[in-house]
Amino acid sequence: MLNTLIVEDNAAYRQSLNQLLAGRFPSMQITEAADGEDALRHALSRRFDFIFMDIRLPHANGLDLTKSIKTV
Repeated sequence: MLNTLIVEDNAAYRQSLNQLLAGRFPSMQITEAADGEDALRHALSRRFDFIFMDIRLPHANGLDLTKSIKTV
């Protein structure tokens, strides 16, 4: 099973990507985060195989957040 994190502050985009991935990969475990703080909390609590990261997020820059997650 693949663990995936979707980090997107726009709820419509986040839900659309979730539905697309879930329809295409039914066994994929998908977690959503709406901002940088929530994304970091999820990323530190478990291992993800894929992370779809928005670059412009409330409370964080997606590029900086990605670097922080990779170092852990």
